[in-house]
Amino acid sequence: MKQYRFPKLRFSDLLLISSLLFLLSQSGMAQTSWSLQKCIDYALMNNITIKSTELNTQLANQRVTQSYAAFLPNVNGSASHYYDFGRTIDPFTNTFTTNRVMSDNFSVTTSVTLFAGFQLQNSLKQSKLDYLSSTYDLKKIANDISLNVVSDYLQVLFSMENVGVANHSLELIKKQQDNTKKLVDAGSLPRGSLLDINAQVANNELALINAQNNLDLSYLSLKQLLDLDSVKDFQIEKPKLTATPFAITANEVGNIYATAEKNQPEVISSDLKLRSSETGLAIARGARFPRLSLSGSYGTGYSDQREQLKSYTTTIIPNPVIGYVSDSVGTPVRSYLPQAIGNPVYEKTPFKEQLTDNLNKTVGFNLSFPFFNNWNTKTNISRAKIAVLTAKYNNQQVRLSLKKSIEQAYYDASAAYKKYNATTTSVEALTEAFKYAQQKFDVGLITSYDFLAAKNNLDKSQSDLIQTKYDYIFKTKILDFYQGKTLTF
Repeated sequence: MKQYRFPKLRFSDLLLISSLLFLLSQSGMAQTSWSLQKCIDYALMNNITIKSTELNTQLANQRVTQSYAAFLPNVNGSASHYYDFGRTIDPFTNTFTTNRVMSDNFSVTTSVTLFAGFQLQNSLKQSKLDYLSSTYDLKKIANDISLNVVSDYLQVLFSMENVGVANHSLELIKKQQDNTKKLVDAGSLPRGSLLDINAQVANNELALINAQNNLDLSYLSLKQLLDLDSVKDFQIEKPKLTATPFAITANEVGNIYATAEKNQPEVISSDLKLRSSETGLAIARGARFPRLSLSGSYGTGYSDQREQLKSYTTTIIPNPVIGYVSDSVGTPVRSYLPQAIGNPVYEKTPFKEQLTDNLNKTVGFNLSFPFFNNWNTKTNISRAKIAVLTAKYNNQQVRLSLKKSIEQAYYDASAAYKKYNATTTSVEALTEAFKYAQQKFDVGLITSYDFLAAKNNLDKSQSDLIQTKYDYIFKTKILDFYQGKTLTF
């Protein structure tokens, strides 16, 4: 097999190739169109509000972990080092001394709650409910942002079509400008007609500029919603959207609400908050019960004044006195053998040995009864009851707001569809009227004022048609959202 040898590249060649690859990659990125789903996914991944809410969810999860840990015993260690001066009691010899006493204390203590009116169990339950509620709050924010992305995405599509209409209108009036100039030069139309057409050309050019500015602003709004900074030449995909007939009846609104009530995160979160408040009331009531705990300790210590017997020193007394003679002088009588006297020798007890000797262990139960605590328990229970009522009202309000939103969305979509149909009919009629006016203007049967009035009416109607079309599409997407359908085109 023939082997090929690649030529050696210089640094300048490598730099040139790298630059070309970079430009190609940037060009590819610039030409990439963003679909609606891509915009939604990007917003959900990068939106600051979502990120902040995710932190709150993480904090709620940490509270669940802490609630689990509350069932475990606590263990604490301590160490102390003291110097005592003057007359004091040595803590390890239990004797008075006037010397300086240095002592060390070491201990490990532990305690565990055995019963506390089920407060630990209810606290765990409440923390779980709060965590679940926070996750649905996060979903609610994600849904709101998704709807905002759909709204801004449709606004860009509307602005695009509006630019197309404005551009088409400008092309038509420019063609009419050329025809009018020819007719004026031929003497078929007065010069004033050409001046009116020229003014209309300027107006249409201004309308195109405004439409393009609105498109740029629509793109800017969508980019800001996505928090895009580094993407240049941002473009979106242009799906073919059609206004399908509105097939939802008023009788179906109740079914849509029944579906949304089971699936919408704000309702689920409100239900969880209500259950959490009820659990909070149980926690407050648990403070009326006795509390039983188990505790224990393990400790030791050291004192520099503690001594132990090391040995004896023997003192020999030669011929000690063992008695006296009963005479007037009292002559001492001495022994023929020497006597040995033993003197004890002490040394400080070593640190390690004292730690072993001074060990102490305790185990005990503690039972306390809350007879009176400055009305704290009573006040906390009253506050917990108010919190339950507040949560109930909020829950009712969330459901009521959802129902109103669905009813409003239905009637908005129904009205938007009727308006779209009416505008479609108007555009069709005004299109024919404009064609007829254009023919009459070309032969001098109507003035430029009448011709331009017909054109302006058509331009406005076409713009209204685009607006009603996208308004209707967005309203139907809201109804799809409440039915649990995916926000796609």
